Order: sequence, then structure tokens, then C-alpha cells
Amino acid sequence: MLRVLAIVALTLSFTACDTDVVDRDLTMLFVGDLSQDPAALVGTWRLLTITGPGDCAPSCQETVPASARQRSETLTFSRGGTFERSTTTQRGTTERAGRYQVSRAVYGGGIQSEYPVLFLDGQQEDFGLEGDRLYLDSRSVDGELLEYVRR
Repeated sequence: MLRVLAIVALTLSFTACDTDVVDRDLTMLFVGDLSQDPAALVGTWRLLTITGPGDCAPSCQETVPASARQRSETLTFSRGGTFERSTTTQRGTTERAGRYQVSRAVYGGGIQSEYPVLFLDGQQEDFGLEGDRLYLDSRSVDGELLEYVRR
């Protein structure tokens, strides 16, 4: 009996640590329904999953672990409004640093976005926060939905 309990305990501890598992379908996630609290961004985030754009074949719409696309990334936000992004793919590692800001986007005619967005050195990213997860969503411009977990 003790042997069985030990095996169950080890199995649970290994699966609890496996954060590269896709735990839900993110194809229908709308980041506007999540929090856009700028203070909650502060910290370091690790890329967990990637969901392809919504207008392609079903195989690229699925949510997959970032490791399945041979990609790793960390994103760090400071209280002072700066960020650092480090991305590693088969082509090597790229580093990017700059300033970030959370505000509503302003379009032609002074029309504002429905919810606050994240600007990374001026580049607009729809984003949302939920618990220990950060989502950057560029699917509206044929990009990807990136899911990060707080480190």
C-alpha cells in the first residue's frame, strides 16, 4: 500500500510541475473580457502556449505548447515602465528592450479602443491577465495568441 501511495504522490508532483501542458482550448478566448491592470503586469513571464490565427486551416488554429513550435520566450515588465523580451527559436536568440504603457488605443476621428491595450515601444498588443496567466493577442492582424505563465 505504501508503495502505491508513493507512486501516486510522485506522479502527482511531476504532473503538477509540468506547465507546458495545454490545459484548455484558447481559440475562443477574448482578452477584452480579462483584466488589463497595469500593476499586475510587473514581473517575469514565460511563454507557455501558442494559438494560431483564426482564419487559417484548423490545424494551425489549435493551441500548442510553445516547445512544440521550438520557441521559448521570457517577458519582464518593471515598475518603471520598461520591458525586456528574450525569444529563442531555431534561428537563435533575439533580445528586445524598451518602454511599455497601458492605455486605450486612439483611432481615426478620436475613436478609442473598447478596452485598454499594451504598447511595447509603440507597438500595440491586445492583452489580458487572468490569475498567473498573461495573454498577448495579435490574431486580429493574422498573428498569434501567446499565453504566458508568471515565473
